[in-house]
Amino acid sequence: MSWYFWIILGVVLLILEIFTAGFFVALIGVAALLMAVVSLFISTLWLQLLIFTLLSVGIVWIFLPMIRRSLEHNAVPTNQEAMIGKIVLVTEEINNTLGKGYVKYYGDFFPARSVDGKVIPAGKEVIIRRIEGIRVFVEEAESK
Repeated sequence: MSWYFWIILGVVLLILEIFTAGFFVALIGVAALLMAVVSLFISTLWLQLLIFTLLSVGIVWIFLPMIRRSLEHNAVPTNQEAMIGKIVLVTEEINNTLGKGYVKYYGDFFPARSVDGKVIPAGKEVIIRRIEGIRVFVEEAESK
């Protein structure tokens, strides 16, 4: 295959990365662009395909973990993830046996259950430990 095929393939893969997540397709596109240079020196099709495969696997194996670590390091918790660990106010007594209880989080009310099964009276501060659906699971915050 000639060098311009590899350039076209590389550019198409880089453009396709816009519609996908994870940078996998972009890394294959980079391998295709590198193959454009290699194809100037190697004209055998099977050898070009072998080198392209090895380049693709190597680039993905080396760079994808680094990219993912970088993205995860800069991740900002949003929505439900941001609620975990926050201190909120109990607005209705939390009683797992009766299946009742509410907490207030930034003006919104969420059904709540106690993590350890204790009854928590209204007016107490609690810490959100996990979320299942719209229900939050809380435990009493330590008194100051």
